[in-house]
Amino acid sequence: MGDVLYRAIGSGGHFGWSFVRRRLAQSGEDIGQSLAARASAVRLYLLLANVIVASLMLVPEQPPAAIGLEILCAGLALWGMISRLDIIAIRRSTAEYRQYFVRHFFMFQLAVIPYLVGGVMVLAGVNGGLYWVAAAMVISLFVASTEAWVLLVEINR
Repeated sequence: MGDVLYRAIGSGGHFGWSFVRRRLAQSGEDIGQSLAARASAVRLYLLLANVIVASLMLVPEQPPAAIGLEILCAGLALWGMISRLDIIAIRRSTAEYRQYFVRHFFMFQLAVIPYLVGGVMVLAGVNGGLYWVAAAMVISLFVASTEAWVLLVEINR
């Protein structure tokens, strides 16, 4: 079942990326390949993190420390990948568009930091850590959806 799910997510990401490439070609405008590539990668990372964390939490009879460590590791990996992509995009952007990349950087940090807080809280045995993880998942879904919508609207302009 998990293999089928990962293939479905991968094919969905591939379909989304090919759609974005077609729309860029049709629009005749160069909004920047790095923008489309970054948006696709970040969206996929956020959605995949939700699936991975939820899947790991379904393993029965795990001690809370193991769950906290899994959440923390997934959050750190997600934070590292997204931060790296965003910093590269900010450095490569022109002054005219830099504010948009900085805004997106903070929006994605808002989606990722609750994973880290929740992982540390669960690992430390503090009550309420799983609420932070739930918030991280909801915010990640919202941010990924918003990013996809903004990307499609910008391509259509």
